[in-house]
Amino acid sequence: MSMPPIPPIRLEPPGEREEVDRERAEEFVKLWTEQLREHRAKIQAAAASNSNGNTASSATSHPWILCDRIRLSDKSYTIEAAQVIASFLTEPLFDDYPPLAHGIIEADLSDIIAGRMTEEAILVLKSICDAFANSNLIEVDLSENAIGGQGIGACETVVTLKSLERLSFCNNGLSGETMKTVADWLTRDNDGSGCIAGNLTKLHIYNNMSGEEGCTQFARIFQNCTRMEDLRFSSTRAGEAGSDIIASVLDASLGAGNNPRLRKLDLCDNTFSSTASHVASFRALVSTTCLSHLNLGDCGLGDDGVRQICRALCECDSNLEHLDLSGNNVTRCGDIADYIRDCGGKLKTLRLEENGLTSKGVKLIAAAFRGSEDGHSIEELQLNNCMVGAIGARALIDAFGPNGKDLPKLNNIFLNGNSFAGDVLSELEVAFDFRLGELEDNDSDGDADDDLSDDEEEEDERDGGVRRGLGGLDLNSPSPVVQTTAPAAAPSSTDRPSVPFSFGATTSTTTTSQKIVRFSRGKFGAATGTSNITTPSSQPMTALAKRNKEIRDLNIVLYQTIIDHYEGGQKAADYSGFLKEYLKHAEKIEADFRAAQAEEDEERNATNRRSASNSNQPQPTSSSWLLSGATAPAAAPSSTPTFSFGATTTTTTYSHTVSSVGGGLEQNEEEEDPTANPEDGKVEFVERMENIEEEVLYEVRAIPLKKEVDKWTKREKGALRVYRHKVTRTHRMVVRDECGKVHFNVAVSSGMRFEKVETNGKGGKKVTYVLFGAVEEESKGMEMFMLQVKPESLDELHTLLTSLV
Repeated sequence: MSMPPIPPIRLEPPGEREEVDRERAEEFVKLWTEQLREHRAKIQAAAASNSNGNTASSATSHPWILCDRIRLSDKSYTIEAAQVIASFLTEPLFDDYPPLAHGIIEADLSDIIAGRMTEEAILVLKSICDAFANSNLIEVDLSENAIGGQGIGACETVVTLKSLERLSFCNNGLSGETMKTVADWLTRDNDGSGCIAGNLTKLHIYNNMSGEEGCTQFARIFQNCTRMEDLRFSSTRAGEAGSDIIASVLDASLGAGNNPRLRKLDLCDNTFSSTASHVASFRALVSTTCLSHLNLGDCGLGDDGVRQICRALCECDSNLEHLDLSGNNVTRCGDIADYIRDCGGKLKTLRLEENGLTSKGVKLIAAAFRGSEDGHSIEELQLNNCMVGAIGARALIDAFGPNGKDLPKLNNIFLNGNSFAGDVLSELEVAFDFRLGELEDNDSDGDADDDLSDDEEEEDERDGGVRRGLGGLDLNSPSPVVQTTAPAAAPSSTDRPSVPFSFGATTSTTTTSQKIVRFSRGKFGAATGTSNITTPSSQPMTALAKRNKEIRDLNIVLYQTIIDHYEGGQKAADYSGFLKEYLKHAEKIEADFRAAQAEEDEERNATNRRSASNSNQPQPTSSSWLLSGATAPAAAPSSTPTFSFGATTTTTTYSHTVSSVGGGLEQNEEEEDPTANPEDGKVEFVERMENIEEEVLYEVRAIPLKKEVDKWTKREKGALRVYRHKVTRTHRMVVRDECGKVHFNVAVSSGMRFEKVETNGKGGKKVTYVLFGAVEEESKGMEMFMLQVKPESLDELHTLLTSLV
């Protein structure tokens, strides 16, 4: 029976970190010689056993290669010691064997000159590097050597070997000029066989002071790479301009189809804060197909940059296992959660520490991990210093599930530096047990959730309202589990509303008594009740009322279908099909509503025009029509004021005084559809960037409201900015949410009137607005808007806007 081939061995010096002089180096050589002699004897014995008189090639494909790897790291060699080791590598050790260096393909030369004076350090590097002049090195690691500009020449021998495929220069003090030298070596093609960069599969350049020039030289290298699999170019000390260069060359190279096997990309501690770098990074990542590790920690991406990254990861063909977005000023925007839920099924490590996620963001992320039938693949979750409180902690506990059944592979979760009170801390320790990292920096005296703004709390209430409008159904949570003590009777065909749709094979029939399903935390029970969804026969149903009724009926059918499926023994995974049908029906209802509403508007306008032409009474000037649902007064003609939106200019004026607010802001609950986005399809996505053509005159948190037919409709809250164009001196108001989406954008023109409005909200709390008319869409002409701001900001905003007109 033949013996398997015996591979070459690896040599390394024994002992801990130390200074190595001539005597100590000779001890290393003596030890290595003995190890090589023993290894040669094994090869010869195996060859004799396998060949029965044939050559030794049956024991190893290269019988003369006794050692193919050497590690000299973590020692500080004197020049005498370096010369001893160089001689050992370059002189034949045994008869009929070439010098040892000829067979070595991997050389770890990192951290070998620590504490040496500059002149001696250069000689040590040169002596050891030159020993590999006739080798076929594939990998060289020169990290942790203070090479700098003076010492880079000592490394030329190993860096310019044509066989080189993997190179590491980490923490070497490489300046921009030194990086130019390295780039010259790697891109040089002296014999027409191609440059070294074209062979590289691994390039690690980390923590060097190369700055923007270093980025330029890196770009020279990478644009010649075609086989890269493992790339690290991080902590460059480059600013935005240098980082833009990095993103641009990645975009150009990967977009051209080069480096298709890129698996690991580490660009941490750069400055990808510009829109240009966001777009380039997006295009670069979309082009990847094999990426498994991505590190973009401390890159100044912000919410906009992270959004682009997450979109790219969803669109590319890679299955990411490690994602680091730590220290990027990410807030509670849900892009990371969207990625995890939709595309992050293979993710094992997620690092998000040092971000302002708050409990709101962590809650979204926790929900995204749920829903996988076999549990999510996540193994490590890093959320240190993310402004998390009790809400986020309990969301993570819920996502983990009883005994970790929903996240069975989670081994480590880090939550240090957040703010958990004692009871929450105990809940975390019980739930996660040994998986929970140290919490020595936890602020147990408070709760980070106490710092959530009133606006965020209001948004949570609105989110809850949307869920209540759907009967409590959370489409992002796991499929519901029935909470009953005995099976409920199968619903009859008369237990459902009359609707022109169904999920599955059942057809709905008419009734006014409906079986309503109430959802709560993933569980539901059924209760019979009468739903008031009809309109008096004497009063025609409006488009809005019809839409609301159809949505309610659709929800009831959905809930009852879930009950039918569950009681019929079908598992929760089967729900996805009719949830898609549900969304399709909902979209059609919404489209029909918009078309019907447009017809109603046109009919109402025509009626008002006829009425106005036949009346001898003057047109109303009071604002009562704004809040009661009556039709707006016609705009008075004028040649002076100009309202512009986009690239089109519209000339109009507005004259109006406020007399009463009354109850116009109290929306009719029966007529309000909490599932609908009032600006669905109209929200403009914009990049958050520094606008060089406009200056910001004023900024305040605000909620825009628009006057619809019979009510005021709120849009998403955000930062209201009043801009002035630096050339034309024109003004506009823009409201963007924290994710950069524009929810309000109108011009401010002379002739506009701004009025202060004050009402009492829940509990007598004062609610304040600025009321005005403006043109948001040219096709719709003048419309009425309000901006809700805090009472203390009302006068300041009103004064500013009034001064602009």
